[in-house]
Amino acid sequence: QIAVSPDNRTLGVIEHFVRPPNGYFFDLQTAQQREKFDFDRNRDVKDSNVGDAGNYIPQFSPDSKTLAVGVYKAVQFWDVETRQIKGTWSGHADTPSPP
Repeated sequence: QIAVSPDNRTLGVIEHFVRPPNGYFFDLQTAQQREKFDFDRNRDVKDSNVGDAGNYIPQFSPDSKTLAVGVYKAVQFWDVETRQIKGTWSGHADTPSPP
């Protein structure tokens, strides 16, 4: 799954066909991989049924500083600069799907 930041500078990619999944940021002006981040769908997700189900749906915040990733029954918020999870919201009851 992919998402382009609103400032058109960063491409966020979630490679979810490998375990554990990989996350990457690419610089769209140079077409070079900028960063890889450790993406773990189970981290900070309280639902014990997470397993391998669901989709990874990435979406940037309007200021391009946060990448929200829909993960089975949760959303993880990643800081683009530090590549760290800023928080997790697990308040919805179904698997996220693309808009």
